[in-house]
Amino acid sequence: MRAGRCRPSVVLGNIIGDLAEQDPQRAIGLIAELPSAKQANTAGSIATRWMRSDPEAAAAWALQLPEGEARKNVLSSVVNNMAIQDLTKTAGWLEQLPLGPSRDWAVREFTGRAVTADPAAATAWAATISDERLRSSEIERAASKWLGKDSDAATRWITGSTQLDEKAKKRLLPKN
Repeated sequence: MRAGRCRPSVVLGNIIGDLAEQDPQRAIGLIAELPSAKQANTAGSIATRWMRSDPEAAAAWALQLPEGEARKNVLSSVVNNMAIQDLTKTAGWLEQLPLGPSRDWAVREFTGRAVTADPAAATAWAATISDERLRSSEIERAASKWLGKDSDAATRWITGSTQLDEKAKKRLLPKN
């Protein structure tokens, strides 16, 4: 490829992203024109832009998508944007999601946002992730941030936690 030239799929992806602000339904219809490797990221971009103008419609679209990378990206985008506005509303919305990889990813996004406002709640949400490795990682990440915010409460929770193994507890707790 020569310098200064873009691949058609990159250009189309950018056009679809721009179109999403004016006509998200049309942008969704164009996703299929992209190579499969670009579709999931473009879907996430559409959701991000759609959340600015009609968050309820973007959230409803996310729920209609079949399980897969596109759904995971769209749910992550919806949750990320929704959580900036209202953590309580976002938590309620997450409760309606069926268990699965895309829900796990959405909860991961939520805990990342919620941990600064309410680390205990974020840690509890991380514990609802069904994928064991992701759940462990997110609980540890939330507990680590909790330590920085309220060391005493976090230390008590970590010490008594059945959600963390002994290795994770040793990584988290300060050395005496």
